[in-house]
Amino acid sequence: MVRGDWAAIARSGVFDPPPGKRFRFYLLTLTAPSFGRVHSIPNAAKGYESRRCRCGVRHTEADAALSGVPVDTDAYDYAGAVAFNYGFGRLWNNTKTRLRDAWESLAFFAVREWQDRGVLHLHAIIRIDAFEAGPPSMVEARAKSAAARNPLNGAALRWGVQSKCDPLTTDGDGARSIWYVSKVIGYAHKDLGFKYGERVV
Repeated sequence: MVRGDWAAIARSGVFDPPPGKRFRFYLLTLTAPSFGRVHSIPNAAKGYESRRCRCGVRHTEADAALSGVPVDTDAYDYAGAVAFNYGFGRLWNNTKTRLRDAWESLAFFAVREWQDRGVLHLHAIIRIDAFEAGPPSMVEARAKSAAARNPLNGAALRWGVQSKCDPLTTDGDGARSIWYVSKVIGYAHKDLGFKYGERVV
């Protein structure tokens, strides 16, 4: 299966809903907590602007090797990052339960992605029947209220503060979001099989 196939699967639930059905769509992004400051490197190809890094330096793309590297390697919580990645699936499973308890009609298309700092985050295109759908803030709050117990060390697992939920429309922005999610799944399919792609309707 190629990237175009994933894009077609993702688009099918947004642009080709069942006859007589009206839905609202959201783009949910769930991130890991902070485990310490990391270097931020601009990427012109992705439209990232150059800004002062947390280390106090204004980096350029020539410093790409520093992207995601801890500013203070002694203070960075490496064990916490490893534990979060290990328990990620359990936290996401509990999040899905929380969302489904609130919206019976919920369906989603989700993909996990590695951040530069070496921890997982997740993008999910969510579809809810219009008659029971609420504002994006409600979906975000419900998702971020999920918690889990890490099977590796028993610590509590929660999503990071940068997690968010945005409305997803069928215009250009929505199409670009769908293409981005399917692109990430394409990369995961190429490198890791189907491990990180997930579609539930």
